[in-house]
Amino acid sequence: MFFVVWGHCTARGDVERYIFSFHMAAFFFISGLTFAFNKETDPLKYLLKKAKGLLLPYFLLNLYAAPLYYVNVHFGANKDVPVHKLALGVLASNVDTGLPMASNTTWFITCLFLTDMLFFALRKLIGSDILLAGGTILLTTTMYAAGIVKRFAGGGLWHWQTAFTAVIFYMAGYFFMKNIAAAGDFLKKSSLRSWLITAVLLADGLLLSQLNSRVSMVNDRYGNTLYFYLGAFSTTLAAVFLVMLLSEKPMFVKLMKPINFIGKTTLAYIALHVPLMKLLKHTTVLGRESEPYRLAMTVLLYFGLIPVAWLITKLLPGRSRKTKEDK
Repeated sequence: MFFVVWGHCTARGDVERYIFSFHMAAFFFISGLTFAFNKETDPLKYLLKKAKGLLLPYFLLNLYAAPLYYVNVHFGANKDVPVHKLALGVLASNVDTGLPMASNTTWFITCLFLTDMLFFALRKLIGSDILLAGGTILLTTTMYAAGIVKRFAGGGLWHWQTAFTAVIFYMAGYFFMKNIAAAGDFLKKSSLRSWLITAVLLADGLLLSQLNSRVSMVNDRYGNTLYFYLGAFSTTLAAVFLVMLLSEKPMFVKLMKPINFIGKTTLAYIALHVPLMKLLKHTTVLGRESEPYRLAMTVLLYFGLIPVAWLITKLLPGRSRKTKEDK
């Protein structure tokens, strides 16, 4: 989430290329980690569960962000449109249709819903894990070859074509979680080797991001497709390994408590950070065209949003219930 906020604040091309090379792919990977592979069996129940957990919050978050949209109209940061047009934009969930959204970054939520349903359908139809992996890769490859995965004229509703790219990362997260015990054992066998692998993956992701053009999943622009997939997986896996290695350190676990909270309020962060960023740019010195100021705005938004995100999450259906870990 920090990299998402920084990616939208920064003006440095090299930093932006690095962040956009992996940040959305990592979100889809993390979403795949949460797929309950032993519980998700009924299509209707799963559809209703995801509609409540993603689509209802999506519409509510855009409703909450609507006042900020019109505040930013006053500063010239947004186009002045009637409310009904903004509502149509939220229904389309893609500004490439020509319809604005209260919070454009919430496109991820509707695309995640489609990705969730696509992977559920594939898993339901294909029993074997090996065939599931092969079938998912084959589907995505076919969509690329057929020219489906590209920026459509006018844009695709809910970014449905992006789901064919996202499902690869979602699937990878699903398989990683199924084998997370083995991954943990592998990392514990040799600390030096594990840190070396993590460093190599980080370096590989950074290098490939600079060799490639700027990636944009929202616009289905991936530059060199091989560089994109290799770079996104390298950085994502490095981040996962890094957290797994550091989680063995009690001090790290304590320091991560506020970050864990931010992770639980991700949807609110996704919806609000760009509208608030626009507001800060026009009302404070943080809007200056200087990277130190932009980094300061990133830090301010990242930590300053905590109480707002907490309140918004409380207002979202199904998001305020405490887990066993919370208790």
